[in-house]
Amino acid sequence: MTEPPAAESGTVYETVDARCGACVVKGGTEAKCVSQQWEQAIGSALGRECPRVDLPVELYPVAEILEFAVSERLRPALGIRAELVGEVNGYDAEELNDALSLVSATLANPDVSRILTPAPVEV
Repeated sequence: MTEPPAAESGTVYETVDARCGACVVKGGTEAKCVSQQWEQAIGSALGRECPRVDLPVELYPVAEILEFAVSERLRPALGIRAELVGEVNGYDAEELNDALSLVSATLANPDVSRILTPAPVEV
């Protein structure tokens, strides 16, 4: 996430860190940025009040590739993205393969799979 989520109060935050710091989850006074649907469907299942995950720096390249893997719109460029991420980070073939293995393992995780492909809602 690069843009701060909207705040119910109408306050415009310059950064995601500033918005998160103002949230009740982090001890601030601003309402959470997630919907009740998120809290019920995902938050409660994962035991999380907040969707924010601060990754270790060494996983940033994996997250960059994963972003393209989960997006139907971006997926056609996944191979190119993976090659560029590997090149920018100075990966050799084995290191790029390791990064792609982490992407694959993440997508195969049952919790992640459930979030990305929720059960159909009966009408």
